[in-house]
Amino acid sequence: MHIRFLKNVDENVYIKIPTNEAGLAAIKQLKAAGINVTATAIYTKFQGYLAMTAGADYLAPYYNRMVNMNINADEVIGELSTQILRENSNTKILAASFHTVQQVNSAFEMGAQAATMSADILKTALSAPAISAAINDFTTDWESLYGQGSTISSLAKKQNLTTMTN
Repeated sequence: MHIRFLKNVDENVYIKIPTNEAGLAAIKQLKAAGINVTATAIYTKFQGYLAMTAGADYLAPYYNRMVNMNINADEVIGELSTQILRENSNTKILAASFHTVQQVNSAFEMGAQAATMSADILKTALSAPAISAAINDFTTDWESLYGQGSTISSLAKKQNLTTMTN
């Protein structure tokens, strides 16, 4: 392992290490050298417990993959979250491998502190008809007060010009 090289990596970078026997040994070595680590490929509570004990900064349980394997992803994330609190651990849960917005919501509800997901999931989450309707309503209300096409920026410029001429 090239630990010397990894010490020069930005402090906001986390090295992804799969949570198996060799990975757990690598996590211990990297953490001993002060390198940030995300323990990946987590499918079971026990893997998560071992990665926490090895010193991983983040645990990355694979939500949809667990669902596809008939593993209760909510239970795994919930129990890992409980264990983190019980041990007053600095480890955080970075949930991954999502197929739906509801899976992301569920991971957060079960205690994940962060999530990584595809742009498609973000697009789906932000394109709900109710969101578009609310934006249209706000725009209509704004324009009825300040004129069609007006923006906060255009009002600020107008106000600044008015102040300068007075």
